Amino acid sequence: MPDSFVPLPRTTGTFSVPDNKDNIKTITLDDGLVWSIQLASGQSVKRTEPASSINYLIAVLFPIIGFFVPWFTIRTLTWVAAGFFSR
Repeated sequence: MPDSFVPLPRTTGTFSVPDNKDNIKTITLDDGLVWSIQLASGQSVKRTEPASSINYLIAVLFPIIGFFVPWFTIRTLTWVAAGFFSR
């Protein structure tokens, strides 16, 4: 581990970073997990949760659905129209 590594306690609260290391002013913890980081510039960066696996599945399904829905619609309309205009 680098010399600048400081282990964070498994607790809740706000902790100051000595000497504004890496331009970080304070770190807010919630049960030992980083909840937000406040930079020396005043900007606050909040924790974001990773996307669930269903979101990735939906992203893959959209192009497939975008092809098959119009394809089935045109095929069905063609079948109906052929029934009206057949001899």
